[in-house]
Order: sequence, then C-alpha cells, then structure tokens
Amino acid sequence: MLWLARAAGPFVKLLSGSTAAMLKLLRIDTNAVRAMTEEEISASLEEGVDAGVIEEHEHQMVQNVFGLDDRQLTSLMVPRAEVDWLDAGISVAQGLQKVGADGAQRAHSWYPVCRGSMDDVVGKISVAHMLALGSDAPGTLEDYVTTAVFVPETLS
Repeated sequence: MLWLARAAGPFVKLLSGSTAAMLKLLRIDTNAVRAMTEEEISASLEEGVDAGVIEEHEHQMVQNVFGLDDRQLTSLMVPRAEVDWLDAGISVAQGLQKVGADGAQRAHSWYPVCRGSMDDVVGKISVAHMLALGSDAPGTLEDYVTTAVFVPETLS
C-alpha cells in the first residue's frame, strides 16, 4: 500500500495544485466560513428525522430554541410578586431551611438575595453552594452571593 501512495503522490500534488490555482484564478475563497441560515438548519434537521438519526423530540427542541428569538423577555420572566428570594441578613442554615434543602421539595436551584425587599438585590446564590458551605457556615448569605445580572425587559 505504501508503494501505491508514493506512486500516486506526484499526481495528487499536480491535481491539488491545479485545483488551487483554478480556484484562485476564479477568486473563490476556500477558507471562507459560510454561515448556515435557520432554514438550512431546519432542512438538515428534517433530513435527520427522516433518516432516523435525530429523534422527533430533539428536532422539536431545536425548533423551540429558534422560537425563543421571537419572544419578548417579559414572557419568560416570573412576575415580581411571585419571585422567591432570600434575605441577605439570614444565615446559611436559615437559607437552607427556607429553600427546603432539609429534605422538603425544592422549587429552584438559584435564589436572588435581597436586603429587606426585591428593590435592593444584593446578588444571587445557588442551593448547591449553600449545601457545600454547610449549615454551620459563619456570617450571612450576603457574604457568599455572586453578582446578579440585570437585563432590560424590552430585550427579545
């Protein structure tokens, strides 16, 4: 097999070189990355579903992702009055108890941490981080929060 590769080597180089020269002469950029449109991705997904390579629920998931672009951010938000939040002044043990990490069913994995009301957001904290800290962690939740990200409601 090695002898065949060595024998064909000059021909392969000649063909590769002539192809590259022709593409350069025609000003065709072979290094350009062409972006796929949403329609092309959808068509590829349809082919994958028809071939049995992609499951129908996976196809639907990707279609739902495309639909997110058309939605206003407010349609994804929880109304302010219904937001579960933790007070910055409570201990980690109290926070764990409030979120139900003591065995009760948890509603969320992350919580906003506020001083007194939702008008003064200090940051956010995850239940996993509170569990890692343990109920004997010193200080208050405010000592362990990470920065919260704020986005305008008008964003789509």
